[in-house]
Amino acid sequence: MQTRTTTVGDPQGLHAQLAHQLSQVAGGFSASLWIRHAGRRASLADPIQILALAAGEGAEVTVIADGLDEVEAIGAISGLIGLSPPSAPTG
Repeated sequence: MQTRTTTVGDPQGLHAQLAHQLSQVAGGFSASLWIRHAGRRASLADPIQILALAAGEGAEVTVIADGLDEVEAIGAISGLIGLSPPSAPTG
């Protein structure tokens, strides 16, 4: 089992589109994947559970992976959570 703490990088926090992306990415791995925030844990296979965590921008979340491809899975999920969306061009 692997765990990694990461900071939510999106200004909208763990919103619906990101929750959907996380569940899609999680589905590509054989490892079981969860996310923990504020004492609650959610399966990364279920976007509704992810949304229910209500983790906003800057929140510390812990990703938990258990399975054959846990190292790859935790890297992919943590990277997606920590990404900030591209800024709109100015000027």
